[in-house]
Amino acid sequence: MIGDLFRNIVRFIVLLMVQVLVINQIELTGYVNPYIYILFIMMLPINMNKHMVLLLSLLMGLSVDIFSNTVGMHTSACLLIGFLRPFLLNLIAPREGIEIILSLNVKGLGLNKFLLYSALMVSTHHTWLYIIEAFTFLHIFDLLLRIILSAIATILLIFLSQLFLNNRRESL
Repeated sequence: MIGDLFRNIVRFIVLLMVQVLVINQIELTGYVNPYIYILFIMMLPINMNKHMVLLLSLLMGLSVDIFSNTVGMHTSACLLIGFLRPFLLNLIAPREGIEIILSLNVKGLGLNKFLLYSALMVSTHHTWLYIIEAFTFLHIFDLLLRIILSAIATILLIFLSQLFLNNRRESL
């Protein structure tokens, strides 16, 4: 219990700092903006209370909004994926139920289900975030291109972080 709490606090701080101090400082094209911080919400324990998931989603989104000088955009996107998380997990759950999965990572879910879970969470987050940011459908093709390219970049970063962490744990 305390180990999970400590692990989640460290994960929160590390992902927030990586997002704010590294990724947000890299000037990519206007179409690619990866958001690795959503990995925190994705990897929260399966058995965590829904209200706690929403509270932690609120805190993560609010923290990113404060550091990024965005007005609630990340908070609303994080709350949306925090709310939809149980439904999305049920979509990818094995027949025995989601409770048999020990952790929400590549090792716990398997490669295919983790990539599906990541794609669902990331595409939901990015679609909501960019629609709120644009607040218009005038340039729908630019909006779709931003969503798709940013989602691909985010999924790639999440997958690479999982490979790095799994390889590091196995070597210890």
